[in-house]
Amino acid sequence: MRKLLLLDFSGVRYGVWEDTVASIRSARGLQRLPLSPADIAGIALLDERSAVIADLGVCLGRPPLARPRDGSLLVLNVADQVAGFCVARGESLGSGLENLSIGDIL
Repeated sequence: MRKLLLLDFSGVRYGVWEDTVASIRSARGLQRLPLSPADIAGIALLDERSAVIADLGVCLGRPPLARPRDGSLLVLNVADQVAGFCVARGESLGSGLENLSIGDIL
């Protein structure tokens, strides 16, 4: 049975299949792309592959992160394609009844 990883953004919950989350890591290596739209936080080298990183907040209709490199990357691996979302530290992740802070996972 697949498990759903719950993301809580200011009291609004969203779900991601747990088996698609490859890792959660620091966004310090994120490089901003000039003239990119607001939903693109930048690019990052993930496991020796470059990946476009989207700002998850913008994708969900929220304002962009002021300092995306201070956040965390939620790295997804679906059908051998790597994608990432930048999230603010302090957003919470939970699986079932357990809630973990992204800052605690790093």
